Amino acid sequence: MRRTLALCALAVLGTACADDTIHGAGNAGGGPPPGTPLWSRAFGRATALEDVVVAADAQGNVVVAGRFFATADFGGGPVTSPANNYQAFVAKYDAGGALVWLQTPGDIYEEGIDQVGVDDAGNVYVGGSFRGVMTLGAQTLLSLGQTTNPFVAKLSPAGEWLWARQVRGGYGTVYSMVVDGGGAVTLLGETSEGLDLGDGPLEISGPYLAKLDTAGAVQFAQPIKAENPAEYLYPAAIALDPSTGGTVRLGQVYGEFGGSTTEVVHVDGAGNAQWSRQLALGDNSAHTLAVGDDGTIYLAGWVYAPFDLGGGVAVPQPENGAAMVLALAPDGTPRWVRTFDAELPEVYDDGTTYDLGVVAAYALAAVPEGGLVVTGTYHGAVDFGGGLEVSGPWGGMDEYDTWSGGADDVFVLGLDASGDYRWHEVFGGPRAQSATSVAMVGGDRMVVAGSGQGALTPYYEGFAVGLRR
Repeated sequence: MRRTLALCALAVLGTACADDTIHGAGNAGGGPPPGTPLWSRAFGRATALEDVVVAADAQGNVVVAGRFFATADFGGGPVTSPANNYQAFVAKYDAGGALVWLQTPGDIYEEGIDQVGVDDAGNVYVGGSFRGVMTLGAQTLLSLGQTTNPFVAKLSPAGEWLWARQVRGGYGTVYSMVVDGGGAVTLLGETSEGLDLGDGPLEISGPYLAKLDTAGAVQFAQPIKAENPAEYLYPAAIALDPSTGGTVRLGQVYGEFGGSTTEVVHVDGAGNAQWSRQLALGDNSAHTLAVGDDGTIYLAGWVYAPFDLGGGVAVPQPENGAAMVLALAPDGTPRWVRTFDAELPEVYDDGTTYDLGVVAAYALAAVPEGGLVVTGTYHGAVDFGGGLEVSGPWGGMDEYDTWSGGADDVFVLGLDASGDYRWHEVFGGPRAQSATSVAMVGGDRMVVAGSGQGALTPYYEGFAVGLRR
């Protein structure tokens, strides 16, 4: 059965839902089984599905960040952007989902935050983009030209701005950011015309990897390129490797005459590549990753064509585009792959049948005791391993999109270190919902964040849900 948690998360702030239907095995240690909702928080609004990112500190507090449109309530009363448009936010909630503090930086132009992390001391680090003027405590940033500029900033555990760095250099993007326990920040980005992280211009254009210390000073910044000069590397994501203190970088290498290869690179704390693995996934996409305490690397993405990595790690031609989870050993050797496909047949007037089912894996996190949790959205009927789930019926205010047979719902899936099913949870409302981030919280909890539409409004709201794991 499908839990109506998103309805609760989007309509009843700070409360858990009454539906006790749980998927998968119970918790042998007592207490609620994995996937049980413990609290939920909604905030909005936006004009479309927006990425919402989440992190957790050692005390069990949860930090949620993103952007909102016009007016939103994060738990402390309505907040309105200066020009009634897009505004960045970063909010800290305690272990029960109660608001601790909120920051909404920016001015009359659009701003957003799409990266967040915490260190062992509870300091909060955010990365995003802005246009115009952005004042962060004692520092004021001014964008160059009319394009948005990336920025990175640090806040204290109490929510005070400590420092900010504007990423200058023509058109630029920060694709991914990670923070280690000591507060060092590693960035994976791209710039069109040089790179300046606040310590002066560097002769770097194109994709780069950079590291800032806990005070924001540059430790290293270096270009990253495909080994073949005729190929181009498109960065995707990075993740911390707890087993070595380094990072693992994920990207897509495109050839001179078409075609692509997925590249995974292990980098030490000084920025030196330790090994590189080319995965012949074809044009299938791996766009996010996480690394377990034992060094196991988990990738998530999208697959719509067959591939074979050897050693029994292969995918046949899927009937429809499917979500993919791929595990690599600490040296990059493929271990196993799992795919999840949804079915939603639609017969048109001419008798043609199309399968409109979709499963998309947007985020994953390694579980300390081994294995992982993956989350995203699904549309149609899918079996994650614990029985068939069907996304909810469309309940919008008009007839728009009723041809698609229903609304997108959220899934949260637990797999063990061998890729075998442990548990899952699905929830949704009468319109579209999607989870875009997941983080572990303490020893027995996690938090999932994303955005979706409520039943009575065309606008979207962000949500965060605390779950037992």
